[in-house]
Amino acid sequence: MSASAKRRRVLSNDDGWIIGTYGPPLTPDHLRDYMIAPHAGSPIDVFLWSIGGHEVYDYETEIGELFGSGYDNLDSGQQKRHDNLRQLIKEHGGPVTLIAQLCHEAGLEFFPSVRMNEHYDIPEDAINYGRLRREHPELLIGRPDEDIPAGSLEWGIRTGLNYALPEVRAHMLAIICELIDRFDIDGIEFNYTRLPACFPRGKAEGSHAIMTGFVRRVRAMLDEVGGHKGRKVLLGVRVLQHLEGCLKMGFDIPTWIGDGLIDYIAPGDIGFTDFNAKFETFVKLARDSDCYVYPQIQAMLGYHHRDLAQTPEHCRAAVRNFYG
Repeated sequence: MSASAKRRRVLSNDDGWIIGTYGPPLTPDHLRDYMIAPHAGSPIDVFLWSIGGHEVYDYETEIGELFGSGYDNLDSGQQKRHDNLRQLIKEHGGPVTLIAQLCHEAGLEFFPSVRMNEHYDIPEDAINYGRLRREHPELLIGRPDEDIPAGSLEWGIRTGLNYALPEVRAHMLAIICELIDRFDIDGIEFNYTRLPACFPRGKAEGSHAIMTGFVRRVRAMLDEVGGHKGRKVLLGVRVLQHLEGCLKMGFDIPTWIGDGLIDYIAPGDIGFTDFNAKFETFVKLARDSDCYVYPQIQAMLGYHHRDLAQTPEHCRAAVRNFYG
């Protein structure tokens, strides 16, 4: 059985909350006890860890912007996150190095999860906004010379990176290449649901070739590195829960699966996946391939918005619906 066809039962995502929760210092024991150990004896085979968003990162990157770099006006929570990150890098190599080690010790595979175009509506001078977007507004979906009506869909996606531009693709490829080359990872995930707009509205469908070319280049890099490691390094994508929506956003899922570019697809939406949704379309596309389909269950157990939180019973019911 190939590495991509290996049966992985459940993939568990962690958004990196621990960096700003414990310490300082944040220790390997914290990561082991509160992130990795709870998965022991469970059906979870893969641990996903979000490396950051808005091109501001919480790991030992030498290419991207580290959280808090160059700022001296951090509040207490931001200072904790800053100090923990630097301490983990100085004493343990950094979060990705350490989490990969802890996962492998626990018998889990480890995939960094890359938010491909997070563009929440936050102030441009915010510490987590990202200097790339602030200093190069010409790279954004909403260009500086455009008059965009407030409250429109165009307004909502205006601060996202425009993947039609080669400079944007080159930057993201550099981040991804570093993750693939430097670290002992088993795969990598592209999270396209935080947030899905990667092209100006109305132009995404004509951009299938651009995004497919991007994915194809990453697949080639993964295959090259996997050849050196003697094992396949996987590529997964987290996308919208309906194929039509994916295609409108510029994500040519049929080609990605048909050409063997991805090893799994996780359809869903950002925190609001329809637990009654059916995923037959994705399953049919993947049936004669080595690509697996993992519907997202974004349970948000204990979530601070109580009206959005689900119980374990809700999650089990969702699984039953997905399999039904």
